[in-house]
Amino acid sequence: MLRVHFAAQDLLRTRVADGADPLWETVLSLHSLREGRAEPALAAWRQHAVRHGPGPLRTLLPLVPQHGYFPDFLTPFEASNGVAPGLEAVMSTPRK
Repeated sequence: MLRVHFAAQDLLRTRVADGADPLWETVLSLHSLREGRAEPALAAWRQHAVRHGPGPLRTLLPLVPQHGYFPDFLTPFEASNGVAPGLEAVMSTPRK
């Protein structure tokens, strides 16, 4: 088990987001969608997504593996200001 110990100075520098990050939610949703077992509360959403196919997510799916690490550029800090700034940051990521 990993344990992280915070000193008082660490806690003073800690920030808590005002809400969910839309691009993190997108990536985590892809992880949930790909899992064989879905939480009962997500069953209807998963069935709808599977029935209607990947659509615009088709280009995102190869970048997000089923488990584990995924590229950091998919969840830029700019997404904390909304979907549009987050997507702009993702799209302006250099190829190299």
